[in-house]
This record gives sequence, structure tokens and C-alpha cells, in this order.
Amino acid sequence: MEMEKMVVMSDEKQEFINKLPNDVLTFILSKLHVDEAVRCNILSKRWLGLWKQAHHIEFNAKHMIKPMTQLLHK
Repeated sequence: MEMEKMVVMSDEKQEFINKLPNDVLTFILSKLHVDEAVRCNILSKRWLGLWKQAHHIEFNAKHMIKPMTQLLHK
């Protein structure tokens, strides 16, 4: 029973987020690091490329050095 409640709550939250206008979603994305904002592309077709419309996305090289180093050493 508890698991069913969790699933319903999750669906309700997802529905709430899907009803938000693009301006609100791009504002949310603007609060993320660039790599996190780009990862949001996988959420749905609506989110695809939405990060490009954000007025400000934080780019922090220190935040990206470790993943880039790991990629280069593969």
C-alpha cells in the first residue's frame, strides 16, 4: 500500500511539473550547472533543448574537470 502511494505522489509531481510554462522551466534550468541542465534533455521531448533557452546557466570549470579527466583516460 505504501509503495502505491509513492507511485501516485510521483505521478502527481510529474504532472505538476509538466504543466509549468517554459519560462518557469528555463528559470529552473538557469539555476543548475550546465552539465546538469543538459542532462534534463532526457526527461521528455518537451525538455529537449530547453536548456538552450535559459538566460543564464552556471559554468564552473572545477565542476567539470573530474568528468572530463575520466573521459580522457578511458
